[in-house]
Amino acid sequence: MEELRDRIKKNRSNLSDSSIKTYVSILKNLFYKAHDKTDKINPDWFDNEKEVLNLLKDKTPETRKTQLACLIVFVGDKEKTKKYEEQMLKDNNETKNKIVKQEKTDKQKENWIDYEELKLIFDKMRDNVKPEELLKKRNIKGKDQQDLQNFILFGLCSGLLGISPRRSLDYTELVVSDDPQDSSKNYMTKKSFIFQNYKTSKKSGTQEVILPSYAKSLMAKYKKCLNPSQEYMFVDNNGHKLDSVKLNQRFNKMTGKHFSVSLFRHAYLSSLYKDVPKLTGMMKNAESMGHSLSEALLYVKK
Repeated sequence: MEELRDRIKKNRSNLSDSSIKTYVSILKNLFYKAHDKTDKINPDWFDNEKEVLNLLKDKTPETRKTQLACLIVFVGDKEKTKKYEEQMLKDNNETKNKIVKQEKTDKQKENWIDYEELKLIFDKMRDNVKPEELLKKRNIKGKDQQDLQNFILFGLCSGLLGISPRRSLDYTELVVSDDPQDSSKNYMTKKSFIFQNYKTSKKSGTQEVILPSYAKSLMAKYKKCLNPSQEYMFVDNNGHKLDSVKLNQRFNKMTGKHFSVSLFRHAYLSSLYKDVPKLTGMMKNAESMGHSLSEALLYVKK
């Protein structure tokens, strides 16, 4: 897989490590849909736009546009990616139209949980886990640690601990040390989370998020109870760091649905802005006033 990784990095040097990892996974899955699992991956195969696009024909536009973006970066030759770019443009436009209409996808409809229901799930977890009782222990391990982790992660990723929901990477790369030498790690100070590694970090730089009082107390006590040798804040039963797949699997189990970190963010913002007029109506009104939606919002006073 190093050959794939190196080529992606060469063609798009500003891609984050997490994006490169995602792209490698996409390429690997695509190749082995058309080949035997024992075959060695041939990078030139991805130049075959007709065959690859046929493999992608049943994908949703939302999923396919990400896969096409990966292929365009990997192939790296505009003469060989014209059909990929044409299809991606169509998928981008279709996805944008869906976003503007603010309609849930079929998958979102199937797995949607309203924010009020998420609050009930969180409250029930608090009653079952009893975090305050667990945190009185000097050393938390095994089931107690996993239950407490799940409660904290649910609270962080849902926004119910008072912090706006962030992506999974932000927490899977959170280390126990409050002064990591590695700038790719996120960490916690006495009063805040410091995010150095997140999706838009190369553009936005390091972010500091001040912790609300309960979240600050909870995280400080949790951190004190961890094994001194533990590197990452959140780990699995074997002490290995959680990744986005493991994190979403946990949320699936907690909610009884295929409920991902992304859906937490959708549910949070849908609740927060539930009284805001429909985007299509706002855009139409802005057009009739002769200015953009972003300019229209500047006219609104509270």
